[in-house]
Amino acid sequence: MSWTTWAMIGIGLGLLSALAVWFWRQQRRQQQQELLTGVRLIQAMRTLLAHFQQHRGFSTGLLNGDPSLAGELEKLQGAIRRDIQELLAIDSWLTGNERWQGMADHWQRLQGSYRQLEAEQNLLQHNRLITNLLYLMEDTGEWFGLTTLAQVDSEQMRRIWRDLLQAAENIGQARALGTGVAAAGRCSSVARIRLSYLRGRIQLALESSLQHVNASGDDRAQVQAFLRLIDEQLLVERVSISPKDYFQQATQVLERLYALFDQEMDGLRSRLS
Repeated sequence: MSWTTWAMIGIGLGLLSALAVWFWRQQRRQQQQELLTGVRLIQAMRTLLAHFQQHRGFSTGLLNGDPSLAGELEKLQGAIRRDIQELLAIDSWLTGNERWQGMADHWQRLQGSYRQLEAEQNLLQHNRLITNLLYLMEDTGEWFGLTTLAQVDSEQMRRIWRDLLQAAENIGQARALGTGVAAAGRCSSVARIRLSYLRGRIQLALESSLQHVNASGDDRAQVQAFLRLIDEQLLVERVSISPKDYFQQATQVLERLYALFDQEMDGLRSRLS
């Protein structure tokens, strides 16, 4: 073959190599965008989760006799409406997801009917709603490939998305149930059993999952102080703490756990950017 022929072959091979690199980079960029979309969805869901939990707590207090919480509930319903709009704007994947559709429909019914429910039924309905959102967050991580990343310790992600969020949900349930107890001014036998159960779950998290998610000594001390609050202010004959005081103290502990979650997610987002 002539020199010209060899030159043409060399040019062709060079073009093919360049094209292959271009396709690889495009594919990698697209994958990175999908991963970042998954992170953004989970971060937005975390905000929605916190607002659902707050709504559960305030509505439980309202239905147990504290009408001063009505204004907070109105604000929260507006915040939740904005959260849902923000999530739908991030990616269209949600609109075709059955779990999302069921959860969104459940919320629409609940926000319009919770005042007609018994306090106990309201609490259970909110618990179901939040459980579905937690499952949806796991689904999102798996669908967008966040649990199989080379840059990510899959066991650590499990602790963050499952164990840490479940520990936060146990505190959230104790906050809601305790707000109702404080509003009623007494702890019924049923409430006592449930608070004792949740207290045990929170203690278990303190001794296990919180040890693996970079929780500081101060973080753990705050959780321990919350357990003492339950013991000394709720699991007693006469409950004197106000619903708002109890709710605020529980919220401070919950926000510490969410700060740990946000820190982990921000770190993941930085590694992917």
